Amino acid sequence: MSVSPSFPSTVGQAGWRRRSTTLHERVDALAERVGRTLVALDDGRLGSDVGRIVVDAARTGDPVAQLEVLSEACIDRLGHAVGRAAIDDLAVLVCDAQALRLELHDHELVSRTLRLADCERGLGRLRTCTTVASLLGSVCEEASRVCGFERVLLSRVEDGRWYPWLVNSAIAEEPWVVPWSRRSIPLDELTLEARLLVDHRPELVLDTGGEGIPAIVRDGGSRSYVATPVGPVGSAVGFFHADHGAEGPRCTETDRQVLWRFAEGFGRLYERTALLEQMRAQRTRIRGLLSVVDDAMAELTESELELAVHPEAGPRESDSALSMARSMRARLDGLTPRERDVLELIVEGARNAEIAERLDIGAGTVKSHVKHILAKLGAVNRSQVVAQYLGFRDGWGD
Repeated sequence: MSVSPSFPSTVGQAGWRRRSTTLHERVDALAERVGRTLVALDDGRLGSDVGRIVVDAARTGDPVAQLEVLSEACIDRLGHAVGRAAIDDLAVLVCDAQALRLELHDHELVSRTLRLADCERGLGRLRTCTTVASLLGSVCEEASRVCGFERVLLSRVEDGRWYPWLVNSAIAEEPWVVPWSRRSIPLDELTLEARLLVDHRPELVLDTGGEGIPAIVRDGGSRSYVATPVGPVGSAVGFFHADHGAEGPRCTETDRQVLWRFAEGFGRLYERTALLEQMRAQRTRIRGLLSVVDDAMAELTESELELAVHPEAGPRESDSALSMARSMRARLDGLTPRERDVLELIVEGARNAEIAERLDIGAGTVKSHVKHILAKLGAVNRSQVVAQYLGFRDGWGD
């Protein structure tokens, strides 16, 4: 699997990844503060409800939505708070949640812009691939690098089945990869992937324990992932699946948009590269056909051109035709067995290429035999050889 070279925006990607991790850690820390505060205010009586609120918030997978759940819980409790200290604590939590929501929103806007720009640069590098094989060999690595995913899987779709196919190098050795690369999955049993083919849109999956999630996702330990179809509307030829690793952060709406942009660009590049490859093959074939025609024309004119270069040879050869008639049998007997084989095929009208194929010898060897036959029979071209041979066939001796 080929690996794309490093590029300057890698530093920017590392920056937004660190920033994203920091913000997610702050969301988790705020959730713990909310839980402790609500439990303390209720003297532990509503601890189970508080726990449910925090768990439900975490299940949303989206940090912004998580903060909204926590903020609403604090606001609801604020309406029943008693004492200045309790009110202040809840108000601070609400303000911190709102401020963190704004930070997350701004971070998503900036990171989305950076990641989409990186996506375009990655597609530009893939555009330099001149064969389908080189394109496929680079695509998963490039998708991981420029889209910011830890794991990328490219699958192909054939006859209503999904075939896991290529992965980036970071996960090529994971134990679940090889077994699934040897299997296929019926699409009619997969609600999500089957719907992707029909709707032709990307999907962000935040709950991998729900219905319609393929077993390959569970085997890979994915907590959330993004899936996109590859190919034109109505005739998708594959899927991209990507996530941030079994232990990484949950995928976001930005992840969905970035992978979708990459999948669209890759689909067009695949079609373009396949078309160029087909055109090159056709051009090579046409060149081969033209070469065969050129060789045939050269054979037809070879002897005549020699006469044009040496016109004085014509009369001598013409004058010798009568004497050759008296000694033709002896000359035919002077041919070797292989030269006799070549002569038989010349009389049948075979060209040099056909003679080489039928006798399983090289084209150069055929030319050499033809020259020897012309010399031994005293002929100036193939037509004269044919006429002489047909005239003396009865005198042929093995």
